[in-house]
Amino acid sequence: MKITNFLPLFPQKGNIREIVPGVSVLVSPQKKGNSIDALINLSAFKIKSQLELARFLNSAVPLAKSDLNYQEYFQFPNSKIQSLADKIVDSRWSDDKKAYAIEQWVIDNIEYVSDLKNHGRMEYWSKPTETLSRMNGDCEDGAWLMGSLMLHAGVDDSKVFFYGGMVRIEEGSLELGGHGWTGYKRSDGEIVALDWSYYPTSEPLNERTPLKDNLKYYDDMFVTTLRKTIETPYANYVRNPENMRGLALFSKIRKGALINSFA
Repeated sequence: MKITNFLPLFPQKGNIREIVPGVSVLVSPQKKGNSIDALINLSAFKIKSQLELARFLNSAVPLAKSDLNYQEYFQFPNSKIQSLADKIVDSRWSDDKKAYAIEQWVIDNIEYVSDLKNHGRMEYWSKPTETLSRMNGDCEDGAWLMGSLMLHAGVDDSKVFFYGGMVRIEEGSLELGGHGWTGYKRSDGEIVALDWSYYPTSEPLNERTPLKDNLKYYDDMFVTTLRKTIETPYANYVRNPENMRGLALFSKIRKGALINSFA
């Protein structure tokens, strides 16, 4: 296991490739302990049937401990990001209004550029200040920036999530690709996707389909909050957000080297 300053997007899933907006990539992922998931991808089940089956198969609660420390990529606190957050939002706004304004700012101001073009590597995670210095990046770069801006804007950290997982390459498709996106817990308690790159939208937060029912987003490999990173080899927080309870509690912010756990 190597100590390095960059990470593959999905360190536990060597067969997951990150998708690029407008480019179709076929993958056949299979989670540990959920062999039937592979059949879901290949079978001609109706979309609603897939949702119910995925909920049933992914009801196990994963271990709360993880050696991953991806929360460092929120880069909180940071004076440069704080200054930008103060310009985007008004401190008197509700968390929902702040989250929406920040998402739309990232969509409008950050250009999608692949890691290969930016860094000459297939995968490189940029911290928010790096993304701001270039004003561009790929899916996870903008997602980390969005989460960081929300935290600096005063949004409660229990409402901010980073998801590394799989999405459908287009709505209704059975083909999946790797993606990183931001999750936000609305005032009604539902988690919705804030996606600046692959499925960007200007739809108001209160009108969005909750993540658990949004079939564009299929499964997660890990979920990160400001306080910890949870690997999900046996569970699916996308379909079962109730398993997220306690994720931000009784945990310490881990510091230290970044681990590349690719073989």
